[in-house]
Amino acid sequence: MRIADPEKLPRILEAATRLFAERPFQAVHMKEIADCAEVAKGTLYLHFKDKEALFRAMIVQVSAQRLDETQGRVAGEPDPHEKLRILIRDAVQFSALYPHYLETLYHLDGNPAQDEDTALRRRRERLFVLIEEILVTMENPSVVHPDRATLALLGMMHRVMIFTPSPWPDDLADWITDQFLFGATGTGERREQGSRS
Repeated sequence: MRIADPEKLPRILEAATRLFAERPFQAVHMKEIADCAEVAKGTLYLHFKDKEALFRAMIVQVSAQRLDETQGRVAGEPDPHEKLRILIRDAVQFSALYPHYLETLYHLDGNPAQDEDTALRRRRERLFVLIEEILVTMENPSVVHPDRATLALLGMMHRVMIFTPSPWPDDLADWITDQFLFGATGTGERREQGSRS
């Protein structure tokens, strides 16, 4: 019986990252990933039971790295409004780098795999906690229900990115931030007042 070689795993994940960034989930085949990683197709199945499991592992790795970077940038910013703007910009940039991530994640959300979702759930919880920590520090006005506001922001970001035709406008992240913070009638002047308060 063959066993998985842990030294091949980084090559497999790197190949999957590259291919899933270029094409939708359905258009990427295990044989292509194996060829790109320079491993036998059977080697993929020693590490992952199917393409969904490989995709989930790739997303967990890439998004965890990105979230670490975002947390570092957010930690260096004193203004909560700007912290939120940094986080949303990073999320939009991540989704622009991996354009098929959102639609595939939406598909996977509808088909949860209990054992594999633990790492993905932890990553989402980290994001949720980071947003909530930012929201509880906002003043004038303060956020009354930061848990609900976090869910609203995540839902808003997801739907806006899914339904905005690409290429996205350069100001999409700032627009999402302003819509969330100041509503549909919010203005730049109002934004400046909020961050000065």
